[in-house]
Amino acid sequence: MSALYEQFNPFRNPAWRCRRVLELVDASPVRRAHRVHDDEYVKKFRLFMLSLKAAQTESARLRLFHREPGIYYANQFYNHPDSGWRAILDARILAREPDDFIADEFDTIPEAIYWYEKLFFNVRDRLHSRSYIVKSVLGIGQGAVTDAEGSITTEQQAMAYKLFAYFGGPMVLDVLLFGCEGRSMPTKVDQAEEWLDESVKSAIRIKSAVTARFMSINKFSMLQLLEIQQRFMQFEKEARLAAGGAGADYQANIERFFEQIPLAIGSAAKKGRTQASLYFDETSAEPRAVEDLHLVRGEVPDSLRQKLEYVRPEPSNGEGVLTDAGSKTDG
Repeated sequence: MSALYEQFNPFRNPAWRCRRVLELVDASPVRRAHRVHDDEYVKKFRLFMLSLKAAQTESARLRLFHREPGIYYANQFYNHPDSGWRAILDARILAREPDDFIADEFDTIPEAIYWYEKLFFNVRDRLHSRSYIVKSVLGIGQGAVTDAEGSITTEQQAMAYKLFAYFGGPMVLDVLLFGCEGRSMPTKVDQAEEWLDESVKSAIRIKSAVTARFMSINKFSMLQLLEIQQRFMQFEKEARLAAGGAGADYQANIERFFEQIPLAIGSAAKKGRTQASLYFDETSAEPRAVEDLHLVRGEVPDSLRQKLEYVRPEPSNGEGVLTDAGSKTDG
């Protein structure tokens, strides 16, 4: 497709220029770049790839490097067997860091970062388009499943780098990558112990933040997630009270509701629950959500009392009532 088409293509792949060049040079016979539709980056990378395919010796590849060092390094970044290099570079571009800063991080030349973005990760002209970045670049919603061992995959780790970099910026990315950023080196033994303690806390906080992005919701994790959210609400309420704010009755109701959820079995399931709640466990009445809130406060709402007082009529055939033995008696 033409450069004009890709400029406004909502589904544009960040490596669209690379794909276009491979389409040209891998064709048989090799195709030329279009004079109008292909831009200068496609044309230059096409010539580079043809020269690279023709460079069969080390000296030939060295001559190509001296002619186009930026493209040469960018191509090595993209095709490196360790995808972690590419993931961190992508993340730094999404964090809106300039070429010279990123180059210093990788100890390379700024031209390498410039050409990498143009050829393999062309996103800088769309960093303001959050929906495009989230769907087409980050791929959120496409890789939310862990591997067979329940671990986060390499692709998910790369996505986490890019996600936190795009929304959190360079500082958040550095903490995610290094963990110990911002703390000075200890000069005494007691400082070393404190440094290690803080390092552990930081590592747990980072891994928790990454894990939360890929946590699946199912019947096994649902109640745990609700309990975690309830605890967050409790902490927020305590903070408001400490600051002189008023506590909400709604918060107290939610707390009582979770306390009544039977997450255990046998006698352990009854521990700490109200008599009203336990009583209705043994009946056929099924309390609704609003009725559950009354039960956890020890109250029995009128609607539940009516369910208990309701007496189902005996079955009838219209002429008389059927007995247990199947004989009919006159009504």
